[in-house]
Amino acid sequence: MEQIIQDLRSGSAWTQEQAAAELRNLALNADNRVAIARAGGIAPLVELTHSGSAVAKENAAGALRNLAVNDDNKVAIAQAGGIAPLVELTHIGSAVAKENAAAALWNLAVNADNQVAIAQAGGIAPLVELTHSGSAEAKEKAAGALRTLAVNDDNKVAIAQAGGIAPLVELTRSGSAVAKENAAGALWNLAVNDDNSVAIAQVGGIAPLVELTRSGSAVAKENAAAALWNLAVNADNQVAIAQAGGIAPLVELTHSGSAEAKEKAAGALRTLAVNDDNKVAIAQAGGIAPLVELTRSGSAVAKENAAGALWNLAVNDDNSVAIAQVGGIAPLVELTRSGSAGAKENAAAALWNLAMNADNKVAIARAGGIAPLVELTRSGSAEAKENAAGALRNLAVNADNQVAIARAGGIAPIVELTRSGSAEAKESAAAALRNLAVNADNKVAIARAGGIAPLVELTRSGSAEAKESAAAALWNLAVNA
Repeated sequence: MEQIIQDLRSGSAWTQEQAAAELRNLALNADNRVAIARAGGIAPLVELTHSGSAVAKENAAGALRNLAVNDDNKVAIAQAGGIAPLVELTHIGSAVAKENAAAALWNLAVNADNQVAIAQAGGIAPLVELTHSGSAEAKEKAAGALRTLAVNDDNKVAIAQAGGIAPLVELTRSGSAVAKENAAGALWNLAVNDDNSVAIAQVGGIAPLVELTRSGSAVAKENAAAALWNLAVNADNQVAIAQAGGIAPLVELTHSGSAEAKEKAAGALRTLAVNDDNKVAIAQAGGIAPLVELTRSGSAVAKENAAGALWNLAVNDDNSVAIAQVGGIAPLVELTRSGSAGAKENAAAALWNLAMNADNKVAIARAGGIAPLVELTRSGSAEAKENAAGALRNLAVNADNQVAIARAGGIAPIVELTRSGSAEAKESAAAALRNLAVNADNKVAIARAGGIAPLVELTRSGSAEAKESAAAALWNLAVNA
């Protein structure tokens, strides 16, 4: 190893080319990546990328590409000044040098500081150029580098300003399988930015992403579904994705895709289901059953996203019935008890909407839903408290549930929410107390739990809805025989 590195520093041009090639091959091994760095191999490789022969530059860039798989080497290459000459190779190097340099920058860009440094070194423009004029392999590597660079918010903007969106969209349509994967991944990250979300749609990006969810590789399906998820935050894109036929393949991914594809597809359907027409279309495409199944057997992220999708779908009355009919209530109740924080929030919100239906009010109680909802009003996140209070609000329209909520200890934490909860939690808690106070025993229990004072305070200082519900609750409490 030491002799090879010595050859890099002081050998003839041919010797340097051979030494760089040897290190490139050695660096395919994880242990060798560490050994090369410890032996001082990074600095002379960096030097060759800007002062070596054409072949030496190709080989040195290839060696740095492999070395940069190692996290410590990512830092060391940047510290040795390696980013600038690699950027330079992406626009004036040979075809092979461009490929290797783009791949090296891709690996380096996994590091957040390097994402900034590559952009500052002018790396975005030549990578964008490679996505439409480079070799097939250069396109793949440049798209991968842009994908990773686009994790950084400033880079999201810079890539768009450099004209990167159109060629990435084109790669999702006509690139190699790997280029399609990487371009879809880049669009996924870029679409977090609102302006980029609009721009991707404007240059025709939705249709090829939809096609990838249907016929792409497993990775392409995952990345395209994730891109559509981010794009669907935009209301116009929700319509456009549906019009492009995106709902059916996303539904298909929720039951036959990889674990990650299921997560991303459920997330996309969740966001698409904000749109009323899409609520109907997702149900018509058979989306409810696989989403319910994901709340039961999916990964933690899939459970969160599927519960979120059911939350939005259940705003529709027919969907509310359908979710119950395919067994959706029990796993949602279970998520309020044992899911992740996000799953608890989403499941409680789904139960809130489902509990608008009279039969579902009964079914949720029978599935054991009241106790974990009460617990969430006490110990859940701020959003979980809001959603659980909303669910209990709707459940408490049912007379038997009024009794069950009180027996589960629900009155005290609901009263507490009227005092110290968020604005939305106060609204729902006041409405829950309004409904609970129809029951004679609950009237007494609410008063004993100190509920009258915060309700009075809400009539003075709450939101319009909170004032109305608090006044109605006090009205019901006053009718105490």
